[in-house]
Amino acid sequence: AIAANPERVQNVAAGIGEFHPGWLRAHLHQIPEAARGNTISGLRKWSDGENPLEALRFLKENAQGYDHSFDPGTFKALVRNDPWAAFDWIKENPALQTDRYRSGDGPMDILIATMSAEHPDDLERLAARTPSGELKRKMEAALFENLLATDPAAALEQAKAADVPLIAAGRLAKIGLSLVKSDPEQAFEMAKSIFAANPGKLNSETRIEYSNGGSSWGGSASVADELMSALLAKDPARIVEMVAQQGVGTRAASQTFNNLANQWANQDLAGYTDWVNGQADPAIHDRAANYVISQLTELGQYSEATEWAMSSETMRARGGLSNILSQWQRSDPGEAARWLESADLPAAEKTRLQEMLERSANPTEDPFIR
Repeated sequence: AIAANPERVQNVAAGIGEFHPGWLRAHLHQIPEAARGNTISGLRKWSDGENPLEALRFLKENAQGYDHSFDPGTFKALVRNDPWAAFDWIKENPALQTDRYRSGDGPMDILIATMSAEHPDDLERLAARTPSGELKRKMEAALFENLLATDPAAALEQAKAADVPLIAAGRLAKIGLSLVKSDPEQAFEMAKSIFAANPGKLNSETRIEYSNGGSSWGGSASVADELMSALLAKDPARIVEMVAQQGVGTRAASQTFNNLANQWANQDLAGYTDWVNGQADPAIHDRAANYVISQLTELGQYSEATEWAMSSETMRARGGLSNILSQWQRSDPGEAARWLESADLPAAEKTRLQEMLERSANPTEDPFIR
């Protein structure tokens, strides 16, 4: 009756979509074409938990022009009702599993998250028949999260039994993160176990080799990195000492040591400096000192930074002193030059640094700059 007024047709269409989805699926042909976008918008205001499969099929068939062909809430209801029907629906509609739905709210993400919480046995069977790859790893990770929440002891056994080092590290790290507040001592033990299980590296990376001999790679922070940072907030000296003792020469230890040392120096330079001064191993001391130098230089404390750089031939050889002097000159060229003139350095090294400062002060006189 209201729709007899042409100006109210779109309001009526939206109301039908919102409050009478069953009637709409049977009578869509009676809605004027111009108002069907309003109908679909009204329909999507509420997820359909009673008839999720019918609702999803209806959206897929009739909402193509409205960019509303998938409703996460309705699909979640389908997973709850019948996870295998939901999995079949994904296979029948591969086009919906596109990039825009891969941000944690796509069909497969919803399927895995919901099944792990409400149908873990079904998800375990699905994971067992899924080929190795990213999808299988997502399923296994979700199952582990559920196991950790329901049976921590079993989760620990599973983590220790993992035969892939990166997977073991990730699972142990998740256990550690769950213990940081309630049992920090055990969380530190998890960190120790991570390095025992995986001394190579803590996070995955993608490497591409090109036919011309070139290559590129990329990676991201891992849950193991999150655990290390959480433990740094608890006891920075303990976790940095632990990583240092793993052997800075290994890739994982080097990366983790660099990250943690840099964080600690940023947050508490005095505390970090005291720890560095207490290191008897020259290799650890010199590597750790780089972050003292970096912080002092950033704070404009150039004289103190040069003292640290002068304390080790290794740091000087790596260009630490050159970098400090370059930044000092930009801030106070006269003071930088006076310090260098009075510095106790070999004549050849002093001359090299003075020439570097002169070139920086007069770049047009550099024979390599035209």
